Amino acid sequence: MTFSTVVLWDGEIKKAKDHYILSDGEGEVYAKKIIGADGVGSRVSRFLGNSPITLGQAGNCLEYDIHCEKITKIVHLFFGFRGEIGYAWAFPTKEGYYLGLGCARKAKKSLKYYLDDLLKVCIEKKLIPADYEIKKTFGGLIPVMTPKKYCTENIFLCGDAAGMVSQWSGEGIYFAMRNGKKLGQLLSGEGQDLVKKYKKIVRGILFWRMRIVPWIPPRFITIPFCWFVFWFVSLPEWLKVNIWARHVLVNMFSRRYKLPKGSFYRKF
Repeated sequence: MTFSTVVLWDGEIKKAKDHYILSDGEGEVYAKKIIGADGVGSRVSRFLGNSPITLGQAGNCLEYDIHCEKITKIVHLFFGFRGEIGYAWAFPTKEGYYLGLGCARKAKKSLKYYLDDLLKVCIEKKLIPADYEIKKTFGGLIPVMTPKKYCTENIFLCGDAAGMVSQWSGEGIYFAMRNGKKLGQLLSGEGQDLVKKYKKIVRGILFWRMRIVPWIPPRFITIPFCWFVFWFVSLPEWLKVNIWARHVLVNMFSRRYKLPKGSFYRKF
């Protein structure tokens, strides 16, 4: 019996006496440990006994692949577009732009409605030319809740499978990369109490950086939080708190409050 060190796999999991058997119907892989980095609909998560994610436990995102002449090569972000909890973006690509938006909870209107509205705004602001072609539309769920069981001594969930997405913004790439790096460092070393150590890592990433309570559905946190934010930044500017609040919130939202030395980015 040969055990694989690293393998990318998509199939079924079976538990043997002292190892796991990964089968895709054509072949089998034997493994001592499994990292479940298989996204929102994680099979590894379900193998651990977690229920499939529901709409009430997730946000969602939608994106256009637009082919057109590039007017600018600057990345544009729109925080809280149309009052939704999340952000929208226009990223330059080789053929034009990726135009999309994500919401950390169920949006008040369809994402298609908001995305078409965003496209109009970008054309009006001359960020995208009026002559364009939408080549592809794609999107998916944003898992903003952490599953009850995300690790054992031999199985570890990571990234979207572990709900590593900010409830305040819907961002997940940074946290997934940070999570993966920390988990890789943990598993590459020798030691015991892997569950305890991994839970410490996950809690260090989750609490305050992403959400206060990982297992509460987003609507119970984001709605009161964002009502407070909108009220706070709408206070009269003569109080000198409006501008200060905007800077604090944008720096927190975009993770610019603690930048490494020599970073290309700066605080707003």
